Amino acid sequence: MKILIVDDNPDDQLLAKTFLSQDGYPGIEAVDSAEAAFSVLQLDGEGAPTFDLILLDISLPGTDGIEATRTIKSSNKYAEIPVIMMTAHSPQDYLARAFRAGAMDFISKPFNKIEFLARVNAAIRLKREMDRRRAHEKELVEMTIKLARANEELKKISMIDPLTDIPNRRHFDAVLEIEFNRAVRNDQPLSLLMIDVDFFKPFNDTYGHQEGDLCLIAIARILRESLTRPGDLAARYGGEEFVIILPGTDLAGAEVVARKILNGVENLGIPHRSSAVKDHVTVSIGVASLISSMGKGDELVRSADRGLYKAKADGRNRINYDPERSS
Repeated sequence: MKILIVDDNPDDQLLAKTFLSQDGYPGIEAVDSAEAAFSVLQLDGEGAPTFDLILLDISLPGTDGIEATRTIKSSNKYAEIPVIMMTAHSPQDYLARAFRAGAMDFISKPFNKIEFLARVNAAIRLKREMDRRRAHEKELVEMTIKLARANEELKKISMIDPLTDIPNRRHFDAVLEIEFNRAVRNDQPLSLLMIDVDFFKPFNDTYGHQEGDLCLIAIARILRESLTRPGDLAARYGGEEFVIILPGTDLAGAEVVARKILNGVENLGIPHRSSAVKDHVTVSIGVASLISSMGKGDELVRSADRGLYKAKADGRNRINYDPERSS
């Protein structure tokens, strides 16, 4: 706890320092002018304030105490540091001006020890309470920021499939609703791909679930690499099924993407001796596009799913369309 006394009267300086020392305040410094106080306080310097309380005589040579208080309080460094005015004049003559300048209290001269220490101790208690509250507020702000970051991270985690690191079913459902409504509103095309890994259960039975996970991760990478526009979305739909949303893409454009995925998975060359189609991992893909009779995104999903079912029924490792679709 450091206290600065600003008083040009050596006797008053000594008496104030004596009272403070006797009351247990060790860090006491005294100067005899406002200009000396400004230098000691380092108003223009960086960092925390070097004093916790300022006792300032109103009648000073040069800059008087009220103007000095105004200067000190205008500094961001000392804006929250309490200033107590000391005066031999009638307090009423200066009280309003002193408080407007930023002083929090006054002490009359000649000093009365009990009054002097009571006002100093009150100011110190107030300073400590303000410091405690500011520290608590800072802690609350930091906790709020950390909580917001944690919530964002949780939100991200809740939308990402932990195995493949692509969006999950929940994220897909949210994006599909947005894109479906936008396509209908703007009369724009919208396509969907449903992708299933052929004979994935036999793959797991033959090679183990760890290899099965690596297979899904590799396929998810192919899906990401097959998409070229920011609005396209690849997601894990569940198990060995994936889905892709292609905003602004018609059926012909969707087939181009599907063909790229089909070839990309084949080129991985992941061995699959339990497949009835090839000796490596393949996928089947159902393709669907928005038509006027569809009222919600689920209908587009069902259309792509019917296309996928037909691709699997026709021999797998191929692309197919909803046999029920109509223009």
